[in-house]
Amino acid sequence: MSKTKHYDFNFTEGLNTDVSPEHMSEGELRKAINLDFSARGAIKSRNGYEILGGFNSYVTQLIEFPRDDGSIELLAVIGEELYKINRDNYTETSLQNLASDRVGYFIFQDKLYFIDGNEYYVYDGDTVEPVDPYEPDEGETNNLEPIKKCKYCLWHTKSHRFFFAGNPDDVSAVYYSEPNMPNWVQEVNKIYPTTSDGKIKGIDVLMDSVIVFYPHSAWSYRGLDPETDAIWEKLALTQGLTNDRAKSMTPGSLTFLGSEDLYAITPNVLGVESTVMVGDDYVANLTADRASNVLQAIPDMDDVHSEYDSDNDLYHLVYDYNKELIFDFNHSLFYINEYDVEGYIYDMLHTMEGELLGAIHTDLVRFKSGTEDDNSNINFKIQTPKYKFEAPFNPKVLSQIYCSFKNNENINFEIKIFADDSLQQTIFVEGDEEGELYSLIKPVNITGNRFHIEIDYEGSEKFELYGLGFDVKPTNRYGDRVE
Repeated sequence: MSKTKHYDFNFTEGLNTDVSPEHMSEGELRKAINLDFSARGAIKSRNGYEILGGFNSYVTQLIEFPRDDGSIELLAVIGEELYKINRDNYTETSLQNLASDRVGYFIFQDKLYFIDGNEYYVYDGDTVEPVDPYEPDEGETNNLEPIKKCKYCLWHTKSHRFFFAGNPDDVSAVYYSEPNMPNWVQEVNKIYPTTSDGKIKGIDVLMDSVIVFYPHSAWSYRGLDPETDAIWEKLALTQGLTNDRAKSMTPGSLTFLGSEDLYAITPNVLGVESTVMVGDDYVANLTADRASNVLQAIPDMDDVHSEYDSDNDLYHLVYDYNKELIFDFNHSLFYINEYDVEGYIYDMLHTMEGELLGAIHTDLVRFKSGTEDDNSNINFKIQTPKYKFEAPFNPKVLSQIYCSFKNNENINFEIKIFADDSLQQTIFVEGDEEGELYSLIKPVNITGNRFHIEIDYEGSEKFELYGLGFDVKPTNRYGDRVE
């Protein structure tokens, strides 16, 4: 077999940590850290973040409160206290001391209702007060004490009722209000979707259904009055929810983290006709055979949280405190972001104005801003699959390597060449001022069976990689025939 040229200009299948490198396709990457993908297959270093404001304690939750007059308030839980954030200078104004570092909340009639596990509050834009219970007529009851202890709440617009769950004294119970009355929950307004699936891990709404998540299952309710049409259906899921923060509404689906994989459930699973956006399945396992190993290596699933960036169609799953597993719904691929931060990424919020805000330790930050992380360089890393060059059983000689990237005199990076998992050569590449496109052609002399490449760039300039190429020639294998 004569010398052949091989080119790889398409990385649009993203990260794959599950399949053996021997069986990965050439569009996949074994490592894909701190990068963004283009529609045509190029990859570039991700944008950074900037600090907007610093506070005297941990910022653990970010909340947007849209008002009827069109304004949008930014609220934050800082050190077990609720604050209003001035968006002009990012200073804080205290609103209410809390019993926890996160609250469950919903918005109704220009007011924000929230629970902290000890009290049930309402914020009208000026002051925070405990919810004033409705005084029922004779023969009716109202008991908000269990509601104060709950962790989760939502507004179900179909039934006009408010649902609550997560009471540690009754872990399987779901409470509900009277229609359009968040301050009225009768004693009998309590149901148990199931009594044999453990404690409730979270609640959400998909289309017109209330979804109640358990550790290994999920149940749905589509009615109007839970007392008269309390029909709960178990969804066809193999895993439940890890924690209430690890779920987000995504294109045509509700995406959540199970015990081992990331799932997207569509309205079809509820019996509602809709266009399936995430594949052919009503319940799509997004990480299967691609990124399950990343999730299964997470030490504490209770600290994982997610946020969906609808402007860029990116699902962010924060884990190990300073890492993100990102699913790109546009390109149907995964990659990882890592942040060298002092502290944890406690929360993310995609705002109505299209910003992606974050709570890192005691700071409020804006992601996707500039080319540095708060004046620190971003470390871009990729590792290709193992190239067999159409001759998997023959040793080969790699005689030349090509690399095409966006030129800049401040771009400096390393290309590491491996043969059969052994590092053979490191090429140091420097950009220059000669045009926008740099095409490196580097003679090498490396023998092996399977080859892979690692590229490592750390700098303050945007790095953009277009493709790799190789000159390869198989060598003859000699030996006696085995009888």
